[in-house]
Amino acid sequence: MFRTGTLAVVSLLALMSEGCGSITTSRGSIPAAQTQCTTAQVQIGVADGFLVGLCGCAEADGTVYPAGTPLTCNANTTNSTVFFHYIGTKLRHQIAATQGGTFFVASALSDPSTTDYLRVHAVTLTSGTYNFLDLYSTLQGQIIVP
Repeated sequence: MFRTGTLAVVSLLALMSEGCGSITTSRGSIPAAQTQCTTAQVQIGVADGFLVGLCGCAEADGTVYPAGTPLTCNANTTNSTVFFHYIGTKLRHQIAATQGGTFFVASALSDPSTTDYLRVHAVTLTSGTYNFLDLYSTLQGQIIVP
């Protein structure tokens, strides 16, 4: 029997995978043209306990990076707009650049205990290496823009 937490993570992964590529879900097939990133776009999911590369990276779409395993995203194009989607979260999150990489503006606090909390943070990145972390967890990663 699944524990409630395991079932929630499996359900969340199924929902997140709808954002990129041609997939089949319980709601039927979703054409790739309707779900993929547009040119110069990267989408990263931020969840409680893991990050997921949704699309726009050279790495496989849907790759999950649990806490303690840094996400690596080699962006497909220069001047990429990166969307950090706070998905299915119950905990606070805030993405910020770290030392050792190129700076970008941190997101506002995403606090699901409030009625109008942040659900997505977008930044446009030029060529460079961008290290980031979640200020409220051990989630971290690196985006490399050509």
